[in-house]
Amino acid sequence: MDAPIDAFELVGRDAEVAAAGGWVDLLADGPSGLVIEGEAGIGKTRVWIKAIGLAAERGVRLLVARPVEGELALGYAGLGDLLHDVSGQRIAELPEPQARALLAALSLGAAPESTDPLLVARATLSLLRLLAAEAPVVLAIDDAQWLDAPSVRALAFVTRRLRDEPVGVALTVRDPDRDPLDLAKAMGERCIGVRLDGLSFGAIGHLVRTRVTPEIPRRRLLDIYERSGGNPFFALELARAGPETDGLPRTLHDLVVRRLDEAVAGRSAIELLAVRGPAPVSAFPDASALDAAVAHGVLVEHEGEIRFSHPLLAAGAYARIPPGRRRELHRRAAALAAGIEGRARHLALAAAAPDPGVARILDEAARLARDRGAPEIAARFAAHARRL
Repeated sequence: MDAPIDAFELVGRDAEVAAAGGWVDLLADGPSGLVIEGEAGIGKTRVWIKAIGLAAERGVRLLVARPVEGELALGYAGLGDLLHDVSGQRIAELPEPQARALLAALSLGAAPESTDPLLVARATLSLLRLLAAEAPVVLAIDDAQWLDAPSVRALAFVTRRLRDEPVGVALTVRDPDRDPLDLAKAMGERCIGVRLDGLSFGAIGHLVRTRVTPEIPRRRLLDIYERSGGNPFFALELARAGPETDGLPRTLHDLVVRRLDEAVAGRSAIELLAVRGPAPVSAFPDASALDAAVAHGVLVEHEGEIRFSHPLLAAGAYARIPPGRRRELHRRAAALAAGIEGRARHLALAAAAPDPGVARILDEAARLARDRGAPEIAARFAAHARRL
């Protein structure tokens, strides 16, 4: 898979990019890990894009996943994204029990009565070794804290067992203590940690002048810098908020609220996406609302898929939906969901009272998750079923 495209230059991150180059160098003689850490809006994704772009320039095969919070309840969603471009024929080259287990886990083949999660993990390791024998491989995961538990188990199994295979892992996380794969422990000195702090005043000034307005007064720029603490996302949004300084949001939460309030014409599309997660353009019945949300920069389109322009906006939009409307949106999402597990998740979140029919669907989803080797997800569905 090609590296994601970023239209903007990186500003004020020379040391971090140099560290990313060192991570790529390590791939020449074995596995390597890169953990990019920092608060929301600090620019982790941009540095991550640059890092895996450097790897791609050297002929590395990129396997990319960008999980979102709503996918925590979907077993092997992250692993499925990583292996999306790996053909079923390559998986079929694995020993037959491993191939059958991995195809079942990814919902690409019929699940046996019960898939062993350990067999899925061993199959993932075998597949990556197979691919790495042809060219170095990088597992690139943005916002790794949102990886679902079955994917974490399989990938952590892999990273602990890499020896001299040219397999790299590049993660972004908000908190270094929440690296779900614990790369620092798995790879030791072959894991490079990069912490992103606030940008300098000069770097913030360059960003604002090149992306918002070249004529911004220095006094206003100083106020933006002090309020943002050098956080580039916060600073750019403050600069776009208008010339008044007294009315500027003082926290990221206030900023998110303001952005969503300004995009009121796109509210139906924003709420739909907040409930469903990334979706194709065709999923939005109100084209004018979708256009308004995109015009306000809350939603973005990439290769026919609609996403939030920033995870903070996704979380803020979901939290603002009134409970009754949220349940109704989950009911609508259930009717459009692909597969019984996705449908069951939405039905569980839509239910406000005991419902035996929904409970039966949740029981079936729990059985299927267990058969695919995702016991954590099965337990969650079973708990919802008991509640209903």
